[in-house]
Amino acid sequence: MNNSRIDESNAAALRRFKDGPNVADRAAAITELLTRRALSSVVRTADFEEGLNLLVADMRTQSNAATKLVALAQLGRIEQSSKSIASTVRKLTVTALEGPPGPSSLLSDAEDRYYVAKACSWVTSPWVLPYAINAVAEEVPNADKVRGELFRLVFRDATSLADIFTRLRDALLETKPRTESPGNTLARRQTKILSALRDPIATSVLPPGEEVGKRLAEMVSVPLSDVGLLTDDEARIALAREIVLCTYDIVRTRISVFADADTYAAVRFARRLFKGSSWPSELADALSHISAALLEAILLMGKQGIPSRQLGDYLELVCGYPREAERRLSALADEHPELPEAVRAWLRKEPISRSAPSPTLVESDLLRADASVGEALVESHRLRLLMTEMSSNVVPALELYDPSKVEAVSSFLAQAKRVVEDLEEIARRRNLLLYGMVGEIMQFAPKYFDSAAGGVGREVRVIRPAVVRATGDGSPGEVVMRGIVE
Repeated sequence: MNNSRIDESNAAALRRFKDGPNVADRAAAITELLTRRALSSVVRTADFEEGLNLLVADMRTQSNAATKLVALAQLGRIEQSSKSIASTVRKLTVTALEGPPGPSSLLSDAEDRYYVAKACSWVTSPWVLPYAINAVAEEVPNADKVRGELFRLVFRDATSLADIFTRLRDALLETKPRTESPGNTLARRQTKILSALRDPIATSVLPPGEEVGKRLAEMVSVPLSDVGLLTDDEARIALAREIVLCTYDIVRTRISVFADADTYAAVRFARRLFKGSSWPSELADALSHISAALLEAILLMGKQGIPSRQLGDYLELVCGYPREAERRLSALADEHPELPEAVRAWLRKEPISRSAPSPTLVESDLLRADASVGEALVESHRLRLLMTEMSSNVVPALELYDPSKVEAVSSFLAQAKRVVEDLEEIARRRNLLLYGMVGEIMQFAPKYFDSAAGGVGREVRVIRPAVVRATGDGSPGEVVMRGIVE
């Protein structure tokens, strides 16, 4: 386009965009053109193209991190404001943005931080997710627009809800509010984060991930425990409300975990925020959603013949008073005569008939006991290794230096061997086996292991084996007790 067709004021702004000489001048020129609604009239000129290339060069080469971020923000503004060259701006930016820019918290203007997040959305590199997570953790409470854009990135690249909560927990741990009341400051930030999470949780297709409720509870509790007391009542109530509602959004949209009592773990932490025997009245509406979900979950388990005592405990926690929880459970029994009698008796807190329990109830009790069997299996493996060591080294030494002790030690080893074999037989009958041996180097399997140190590489060393239920072909299946690696 010929510059002679542009009026003098816009032409002056265009020259400032081209000639700079610095990023601040180019940013001011873009603001001026946008204010006059003249950007679209100059973007096809040679001067604008030259200024655009120089802005990209600024973003790539400037030594000051904040200046580079301002340049990136201007590219985001241009892309959003001029659709005719949007694809060109994205291509130039992605080519130049080879790694994460500086922390967006270096920018005081929330609008600039929003455009930095927008520009990062054009990139699909592995650094984008941790960068967005850290930016969310550092963002101030009143920047809802920025937080929303960052979460679009997070939900695009994360593998599960549990993955998001774990990353946010670690990022928030690194955030140390420098205020007189860091606990209150962090709680307000967490409240805004939870509020921003709720809509994408409800609308995304991300799976819940392993122990999603516990990961949500840790995201809030672990960073707070690291900075000190939460003393402001309003901040306490606001945080508890978002914890409860976020939990509700998980259970109402992830059917696979809504009957798992651990999914409600964050609600227990929310209750700990308050002293006394009852919840604040301001939380009544939020708690009514959770109590309704718990009753549905208890009903679902009951129709399978399983009285879920853990869900019942959470209902009592949410109701605040045992008698209110008992009233609702009794009403559930009255409203659903199709439930097995043993379950209805449990709901009413009546004595269960002495007749033989149903196979479903027996299996339910066995499943709950499997975690204890798994613990015993891990310890029996350690004991077997110790017995081997004693048989190879201790007994021969005793035969040489103190023969009188050999019979007692040998008797102990024989008895221990029988105990280990009995435990292993119980585990076999429950299809339980160990996955990974202590000291073994293996590929990290997040389904089966937690990391003792947080982040891990592809290869890890087993500290404690996982306990799994074997599938039909003997391969590892359901996790009974997660192992630990480093």
